[in-house]
Amino acid sequence: MAKKIPLALLIVLLAGLFQTAARLRAAETKIRLDVKVEGVEGKLKKNVLSFMSIERQKNSPELNEDVMKALFDKAPDEIRTALQPFGFYTPAIKSELIQKNGGWLAVFRINPGEPVIITKLDLRITGEGAGKPAFEDYIKTFPLKKGQILDEQAYEKAKRNLEQTAADHGFPNAALTMHRILVYPKRHEAEISLSLDTGPQFKFGDVTFIQSRNVLSIRFLQKFVTFKKGDPYDVSALLALQDALSTSGYFSRANVTPLPQKAAGLLVPVEVTLTPAKRYEVSVGAGYGTDTGLRGRIDWLDRWVNRRGHRMEVDLGLAEIKQNAIWRYIVPYHPLATHLDYSLGYLAEDTTIEKSETYLAGVSFTRPLSPRWLQTVYFNVEREHFTVAGETATSRLIIPGGTWTYKKAPAAPYVNEGIRLIADVRGTAKAMLSSVSVIQGRLRPKYVRGIGGFGNLIVRGDVGATEVDNFQRLPATLRFFAGGDNSIRGYSYKTLGPKNSEGLVEGGKYLLVASIEYDQLIYRKWGAAVFYDGGNAFSSFPPTWKSGAGAGIRWLSIVGPVRIDFAWSISDPSPAFHVYVSIGPEI
Repeated sequence: MAKKIPLALLIVLLAGLFQTAARLRAAETKIRLDVKVEGVEGKLKKNVLSFMSIERQKNSPELNEDVMKALFDKAPDEIRTALQPFGFYTPAIKSELIQKNGGWLAVFRINPGEPVIITKLDLRITGEGAGKPAFEDYIKTFPLKKGQILDEQAYEKAKRNLEQTAADHGFPNAALTMHRILVYPKRHEAEISLSLDTGPQFKFGDVTFIQSRNVLSIRFLQKFVTFKKGDPYDVSALLALQDALSTSGYFSRANVTPLPQKAAGLLVPVEVTLTPAKRYEVSVGAGYGTDTGLRGRIDWLDRWVNRRGHRMEVDLGLAEIKQNAIWRYIVPYHPLATHLDYSLGYLAEDTTIEKSETYLAGVSFTRPLSPRWLQTVYFNVEREHFTVAGETATSRLIIPGGTWTYKKAPAAPYVNEGIRLIADVRGTAKAMLSSVSVIQGRLRPKYVRGIGGFGNLIVRGDVGATEVDNFQRLPATLRFFAGGDNSIRGYSYKTLGPKNSEGLVEGGKYLLVASIEYDQLIYRKWGAAVFYDGGNAFSSFPPTWKSGAGAGIRWLSIVGPVRIDFAWSISDPSPAFHVYVSIGPEI
């Protein structure tokens, strides 16, 4: 006996057959369609295509001739809508649907017409924020002006920026009381009205510090805060606090959070959550420099000797011709870029020209004079035993001095625009119980300028002058020499300078070095350079000018450019050849 098929199953089977038949029919009737838009380019064309349904659905498997014609018919209205945000309200549109080569081509020829011009611009700020610099600057830099073509996208962005400006400067209750664009298409004119009532300005309340480990005192942490309770709320001050904490080296994590929901009246409290970094840090490094040869370094850091944020550092360096051991104790002040340093050290250098050993004890005070100027004044007691040009002596110096550094360059491994200037003045006298009376000044400028997006012009100089009562008693570290990677390439390290009666280089009272270099990026991270260096160390005028020139290879590593230079001493009758290797940012 035959079994009956359940009615529900029969319905499902029939629905599947109908769906399959519909898909087969759609596959048979699917058409090939191309869409072409003429008369507009750039962002207008991009916006037109994004608004057109026929463009979005041209590859749909469901597209058939009836659907295509329906989409074609409504395309002109979509085009008009797409052009309006850019100020074109009266376009002329010619559309054509062409059947060719077994497919279809929909062509839309657009004449945007005369644009709508802004004839009235009314921007108003009311409330407590009226006249505040942030809002005055906003009005001055408003992106739309009278006489310009209406750009609704720019208007919407400017409107959002106004609300963000209010929030960033302590006006969270600010509200737009008017935001309207009146368009008169026939007259091709538009009027913009934008008004903001700022409401009251909120102020900074108390700043609370929460440390996962209580390693630094609240009094010290308050040094990071540049605003006071009752100062106008400003998000840039919070960002500056966040940056200062994050880059101070004391913390592995720092979060600055305003708490408007806990505001007492108009006072917004701020909560700072801190995770201290590891107290001790040891770093080891190794490298190679043409002037120094192979070198290694060990640095030890105690991030907080006490709850007042004092630091202690020990730097040990060992190279083929240089050694150093320096101990520093650092006392931070307010702002933290200001600090008092105590130091003890040992420095040694042994080259073919001079040999010296220096023991020193000193104190220095560093403070920023401006965002780009840094000043360090110091007072050192030094004892140096040295041998230069066959003469051996020991000097004792009690020498004060100062260093001023100007830097305008991004903090990045690669710099294609920047300038750095280092000026140093120091001096002492026998009346201060020094072995020699001397005053010395030195100026080291460097300038980098990008050319064409792939090249850098690098200009540097080194100028120094010394007034001394007895040159033979002048320590080797205060004498000027030239030659080497950071001086005049083509000559070995410190081999240039005045010579004594026996023809041995003894160093000079003066220094004049100039360099010009052009670096060109050629392929990905690889580039080439050409350069010329000139100058000398000397004790009388005019100086004997020495020149070096050559070419080099550049590779952009993660720590800065790697430079391999090939240089010749072109001022010598028989030019010598030298290779130099160095790593690091230009400035």
